[in-house]
Amino acid sequence: MSRPLSPTKKVISLKQAAKLARHYQQAGKVVGCVSGSFDLMTAMHFKSLEERSKKCDVYFILLNSDS
Repeated sequence: MSRPLSPTKKVISLKQAAKLARHYQQAGKVVGCVSGSFDLMTAMHFKSLEERSKKCDVYFILLNSDS
């Protein structure tokens, strides 16, 4: 199975993310995900995201509107 999306495309729809996550899970990869409103990113946010991403092969960051 070919990769459903280019690895260089960083902003994708939720539907595309779900398809991509299924693809990686079926390939035996560990998929991680975090979701939130990141209107002000601090050094701690980046450190937390980096540490969590080390525990999986593919890491999705879902951005939500705070409105």
